[in-house]
Amino acid sequence: MKEFFSSTSTLEIFYIIIGLMLLYYAYLTWKDEKHQQKIGTIIFWIILAILFIFGKWLPPVISGILVVIIAIDAGIGKIGKGTYFNTSKEFKEKRRKELGNKLLIPILIISGVAILFAVVGWNPLIGLGFGSVIALILNRLFIPKETFDHILDSGRSTSDAIGWALVLPPYLGALGALFNQAGVGEIIARGIEIIFPVQNLFWALFAYAFGMALFTIIMGNAFAAFAVITAGIGIPIVIQIHGADPATIAVLAMSAGYCGTLMTPMAANFNIVPAALLEMKDKYRVIKIQISMALALWVTHLLVMYIMAF
Repeated sequence: MKEFFSSTSTLEIFYIIIGLMLLYYAYLTWKDEKHQQKIGTIIFWIILAILFIFGKWLPPVISGILVVIIAIDAGIGKIGKGTYFNTSKEFKEKRRKELGNKLLIPILIISGVAILFAVVGWNPLIGLGFGSVIALILNRLFIPKETFDHILDSGRSTSDAIGWALVLPPYLGALGALFNQAGVGEIIARGIEIIFPVQNLFWALFAYAFGMALFTIIMGNAFAAFAVITAGIGIPIVIQIHGADPATIAVLAMSAGYCGTLMTPMAANFNIVPAALLEMKDKYRVIKIQISMALALWVTHLLVMYIMAF
């Protein structure tokens, strides 16, 4: 049983299910007569579906070409929103009162099953998949029969609102791994040594924290930045030269990178997606609100690194 709930083959099943769902989104988009960016959006969902369903077997070159097509599709603005099923405010209020806290059950099941899988040593991503299926089944039990298709259309509505930002996190994660393999960390280290007097402890910490935040702003992903900046600055300069405690300095450097997450549109799932879902007129409003707090947190991190890491 543990092998089934932890194996890559089981996870592939859920990738295929996601791909089929994306194909259904493409079908709904094709049926949407008022969609202003129909062709580009259909191409986006179909290519993404192909990558999810056949990604394991596709040659890397083909996958790369498909990724480039998605980037071009998004870059020229051909991915857009359509028209979706909606209910009246009165109906929503009525159903909210009928269901009450039962509305939270699907959310708790999805996260709860994933956590349970992690606790027992199974793959939590597979748990997330099982939790989602269970939640969908329960939704089917609690809603009128004729509106089940509307749940799927609501999923398309949310996904269309997020748009190309859906694929940005894994793209940036892959970019971080590529940068690390290409030795970008070493190049950055040499540049940092030219700009900052890293033989001085304070400036070495400043360079490490600044590099983490800056690279996270560029890449939108502190995990990707961590591999590159730690390899180039953290280990050879802060740890080996100045003797910082590896565990303490690594944790603080990572969270210093997250300060950059608060200030960049590249962290789309945190900063752009909420603005899109809330239909804000200024899509950068979330970032503008967060910048002052992010800078204050970054300065705090620098001081804490100086005090606690040695």
